[in-house]
Amino acid sequence: GAVCLLAHPGRGDGFVTYDVQLLDEFRQEAPIDGLEVYYPAHSRAQTAMYLEYAQRHQLLISAGSDSHGPDKPPIKYRAELIRDLQQVDGDILILGVGGKMGPSLARLAQRAVAEGDMDKKIIGVSRFSKPGLQQELEQLGIKTVAGNLLEENFLQNLPDCANIIYMAGRKFGTSGNESYTWAMNTYLPGRVGERFKSSRIVVFSSGN
Repeated sequence: GAVCLLAHPGRGDGFVTYDVQLLDEFRQEAPIDGLEVYYPAHSRAQTAMYLEYAQRHQLLISAGSDSHGPDKPPIKYRAELIRDLQQVDGDILILGVGGKMGPSLARLAQRAVAEGDMDKKIIGVSRFSKPGLQQELEQLGIKTVAGNLLEENFLQNLPDCANIIYMAGRKFGTSGNESYTWAMNTYLPGRVGERFKSSRIVVFSSGN
């Protein structure tokens, strides 16, 4: 015989993120036998929720690393990242968290903070034009602030933070909109440097 398990119910990243209500609705349509409770992308809160849910409904409990073969090795936490973040004083503010690589970086940092049991906040700033992203990050424990960094009042009212990861920038669709590209890639970095002149700032870009 075989059993049917729901894989990584809290993965996110374009996949459905299941809460208790969605799990109830899903089980009404597909009577699954169990859940993948333990998964590297699940936060501590998600793991606890799925474990409690599985035990309450007498479902099987599984764990996985999402390895699909040599081209997709197992996902695992890096102990080095946890140790490194434990040595960083203060919270981390990610400017441009809604871009190409920002969500993945924020999730990775938040998981490390949770696994290392650190008293540290990960804060993401973006316009959040992608539907659902802000809510998804909030559900993982990442504090979010929505707004336009080019608006001076918004920039000045951002929380003071010891550590800044700068990921805002204009990479695609620049033709015919040169003034906005200049503002994002030249003017804004200077304003951010002035606003957070007492912070440690790392500038991060995919280079595309």
